[in-house]
Amino acid sequence: MLYLSFKDLLTFVSRMRSANILLISVKALGTEIAKNLILNGIGSLTIVDSEQVTEDDLGAQYFVREEDVGRNVSIVSKGPM
Repeated sequence: MLYLSFKDLLTFVSRMRSANILLISVKALGTEIAKNLILNGIGSLTIVDSEQVTEDDLGAQYFVREEDVGRNVSIVSKGPM
């Protein structure tokens, strides 16, 4: 188990808030990673994915809708996140 002092915790939070993260591909696991990073308050998140949204993605990714099928994943993910 990892134990952090209050000072270490403040340092960690400060570093997270100034972090710039590049996430390549957002399938089911990438979507969860993006969500957790955003909820933890990172500085910025850039998503790069050249894939198009498919019907299979509708059940695995919470930020795509039926009307997004055929659109680029990176563009679609920009909105709700």
